[in-house]
Amino acid sequence: MQTSVQLAFSFEIAAMQLTPTFKIGVLQVRPMSKIVTMRLAPSQQAQLEVNFEIAKIQRVGKSIGTIRLTPSQQQSPMMGSRSAAGLQFMPNGEATPVQFVPSQQSQAAVVVTVPCQLTTIEFSPLLEIASVVLNSSSKQVLVQLAGAGPSPADGPRAFEIADLQLSERGDAGMIELNLIDESPTDDAVNAMLLNGAGTRSEFASRRRVEEQGAMIARQQKQIEALTAAFQKPSAQLELARSSPQTVVSN
Repeated sequence: MQTSVQLAFSFEIAAMQLTPTFKIGVLQVRPMSKIVTMRLAPSQQAQLEVNFEIAKIQRVGKSIGTIRLTPSQQQSPMMGSRSAAGLQFMPNGEATPVQFVPSQQSQAAVVVTVPCQLTTIEFSPLLEIASVVLNSSSKQVLVQLAGAGPSPADGPRAFEIADLQLSERGDAGMIELNLIDESPTDDAVNAMLLNGAGTRSEFASRRRVEEQGAMIARQQKQIEALTAAFQKPSAQLELARSSPQTVVSN
């Protein structure tokens, strides 16, 4: 059985497209560093967080496929809170979409968390970890503004990888992400997504089935309550019919 892990990348926003209602539609991001943080998925009991360096990424279609990592003593980039004030309007002569790019004085940074499966650990002759191989388990990722607070409004949002550019050496270049949820994602769904338990559409299907099952159960209780209400007068009528009648004559 493969181990589910989360891989956190540090990216800077290269461009952002907004819909006519000024909601995020597309993010274009590029790596700030080759250093990533790997942690066990929430379903794992142990708490582990280790920094690695990306050695090579292989694509599957237009998304991330296999990721090879090597141990690193470097820290992931220190990223404080970034403000949207660092974005400037980029006219493109079209009615939609509206596009913004970071100004030269500021970078807008995000943390992109990718759900993966740990497939291989390679050891050196000294029995030290030489490299780790991961398989990305979903095209869907979670994106959060670097330095964002813990409130639900600042929580991660679900995006889908639409395009991934790689160099000949397997280094990540520009990545295009499409928003698939305009509201902060549900914690339970996020946990299952990061655990590699399925896709968001599968979770939505399961939730619909659960809601239908709950509705049927409520209807069944209502039917039982109505049946009991009708049976009570019937029982009283039968009792009245079966009771002995006493006639008093003067």
